[in-house]
Amino acid sequence: MENWFIPYHVSELPLAQKVLILAPHPDDEVFGCGGAAALLRQRGASVDVVVLTDGAASAAAALRQAITQTRQSETNAALAVLGVPPAQFWALADRSLAAETSLAQKITALLSGVDLVFAPSPTEAHPDHAATGRAVLSAVHGLVQRSGKAPGLLFYEVGVPLLPNFMLDISAVW
Repeated sequence: MENWFIPYHVSELPLAQKVLILAPHPDDEVFGCGGAAALLRQRGASVDVVVLTDGAASAAAALRQAITQTRQSETNAALAVLGVPPAQFWALADRSLAAETSLAQKITALLSGVDLVFAPSPTEAHPDHAATGRAVLSAVHGLVQRSGKAPGLLFYEVGVPLLPNFMLDISAVW
């Protein structure tokens, strides 16, 4: 009966041609679902990454731009290794997403034609991770309410372990 709640066998990724990965910070996309992104690219799916914040945390104003540029360069270098094109960077302030009242609307605008979206779980401890998860959940729910269709949604973990219901073998791209 536990297998109803905890996967004991590897799952297959859903079929998808167009995939969107939402990352609150530079590196969340690689740590959270980089293996899935690489596998999807190997299957021929287009994978787009949107990094929501600048990732500069509480750096002094004089250092923010340099830190942001470094983190963006590192993100794109990591994505290139995975076979994923360069990310789109919104450069919102780090730790600001919970106060971003239009975040779900902005995410909804990205979902047109997307088959599968990845986002951090709403149960993550970091406020930007949780806010991103809640916003994408709201965006997907709104699409279902309006049109009856929405992309598949897979939550990934970064800082807080999830209660898993999906297990993916990424050893082929590890």
